[in-house]
Amino acid sequence: MDKQDLGLVLIVVLVLGYTGYAIAQPFQSPGVGGGGGTSPAEQDFRDCIYTFRVDGSTYLAKKGDSSGKKYSDTSGTTLISNAITDGGAGLYCFQKGTFLAVISPLPVSTGVHLRGAGIGVTIIQQPANTNGDVISGSSLTDITITDLSIDGNKANNPTGDNGISFTSLTGGRIERVESYNNILKGFVFSDTCSNILINEVESHSNDQDGIALTSGTIASGLVCRDVTIA
Repeated sequence: MDKQDLGLVLIVVLVLGYTGYAIAQPFQSPGVGGGGGTSPAEQDFRDCIYTFRVDGSTYLAKKGDSSGKKYSDTSGTTLISNAITDGGAGLYCFQKGTFLAVISPLPVSTGVHLRGAGIGVTIIQQPANTNGDVISGSSLTDITITDLSIDGNKANNPTGDNGISFTSLTGGRIERVESYNNILKGFVFSDTCSNILINEVESHSNDQDGIALTSGTIASGLVCRDVTIA
C-alpha cells in the first residue's frame, strides 16, 4: 500500500468514526405522546395547559394557550387542583421551585401528565399537618409524572402516608421522579394496575418500602400486570 492509498484509508476511517459518533446519541425518554423529545429543561411551556410557578408565598398558574387565563392563590394545593379541574386532560408543567401542595386525589382521572423541571429542581412538598399522600388517585387511566421530586415532609406529618399512591391505574409512566421523607412508602400501586413503566426513580428516607405493589390474590382479580421497573 503506497502513501496515497494509506491517506485514503485514513480519511474513510475518520469519516465513518465521526458518523458513528453522531448517530450514537444519548437515550432520550419519550415525551407525553410517546415520541422522542429533548429534556424538559430544554423545552418551553407552550405545550402545557397550565404552567405552575412560585412567587414568594404565592402560587401562580398561567394557561399556555392564547386565552391568557391565570390563577393565583396562597395555597398550592388549591391552585393546582383548580387549574387541573379547569384544564382537564393534558400536560401540566411545574417550573423551578418548592410547591407546598398535595395533589390528592388527582381532580381528573384520565390523561393527566405532570412534568417538572427536574429532580431537585421542582419539589412538591407536603404541607405541615396534612398527613396524607402527596399525589394520589383511584380508577385512573393514562397518567404520567416526570422530572420532579416529592417530599413527604414526615417531620411535620407524623401520620402521613405515601409519596405517590395510585389505586387501579391503567397505563402510567413514572419517570425521573424522586420520592423521599414519607412516613410510609415512596411509590405504591394497588389493586388492578396494568401497563405501567417506572423508570429512573429515586426512593429514599422513607419509613417503609421504596416501591410497593399491593395487589390481591389472582382469584380476587385485584392484581397488577405488565409493570416494568427499569
